[in-house]
Amino acid sequence: MSNFAKGVGVVLLLAVALAGLYLGGWWVKRDSVNRQSVINTESYARQQALAQEAIDLHTEVTRLDVRALDAETDQEKTVLGAQRAALVTEFCDAYYQVTVLNAVGPDLVIFASKEC
Repeated sequence: MSNFAKGVGVVLLLAVALAGLYLGGWWVKRDSVNRQSVINTESYARQQALAQEAIDLHTEVTRLDVRALDAETDQEKTVLGAQRAALVTEFCDAYYQVTVLNAVGPDLVIFASKEC
C-alpha cells in the first residue's frame, strides 16, 4: 500500500472518529438536559408550590361545603355542587403531583383518599 493511501485512510478514520465524538456529545447533552428536567420537576420549590395549591383548593372546597349547607334553592345547591366537583378535580391533580406527602397535612391525605 502506498503512503498516499495510508494517509487517506488515516484522514478518513480521524473524520469518522470526530463525527462520532460530535454526535456522542449531543447525545450526552440531551441525556443531561432530560435528567435536569426531572430534577427540576421534583425540586423542593415545585413540591412546595403544588402542596400549597392543594391546601388552597381544599380550603375552597370546605368553604363551598359550608355555603351548600346554607343554600336555599335546589338550583343554588346544584351550582355549588358543580363548582365543588371542579375544585375537587383540580385538587386531585395538584395532590397527585406532590411526591413528598409530608408537605401536606394528614387532613388533606384523608380528603384525597375520600374524594380522589
